[in-house]
Amino acid sequence: MVVSNSNKKSAVQAIVRESKKSRATRVIQEFTDVQTAVRQYMEDNSEVFDKFLDLADAYNAALGEAKEAIRGVSSGTKFAIGPISRAADSKEKVVYDADALPDSVLLTPGVIEKINAKKLDELIAAGVVAQSDVKDARREVAGNAPNVYGPKEITVIV
Repeated sequence: MVVSNSNKKSAVQAIVRESKKSRATRVIQEFTDVQTAVRQYMEDNSEVFDKFLDLADAYNAALGEAKEAIRGVSSGTKFAIGPISRAADSKEKVVYDADALPDSVLLTPGVIEKINAKKLDELIAAGVVAQSDVKDARREVAGNAPNVYGPKEITVIV
């Protein structure tokens, strides 16, 4: 009997798939055994875990308030208070309203993708585009809220 290479390849692939499935089944069974043990331990020690979960809720609420409070502090630089730190305030960025720009500016090569504010600012600085031509279209918009870093929330999922 002659076995083609494609049949051999299919047989090997089936064995590999089955061995991966067998391993996955074994690992998942190990996980569910540990999960059951954790749940049983929590049930056997319910007073301790009830107190822990109450403390975790209080901790997470206080952490959330602390992060919001530090996020609200205006600062031009990165800073920290205790274990909580935050990035510098985002700088405002310049955007242009395409409907308010004259055609001569819109037809300048490199300006239109959406409105390439950086390119337009470079052209203004170079004297290629007159600032008076874009003054009605220019406005500043706020940047993103600063990132805040600190301890992680306590999460218990079983």
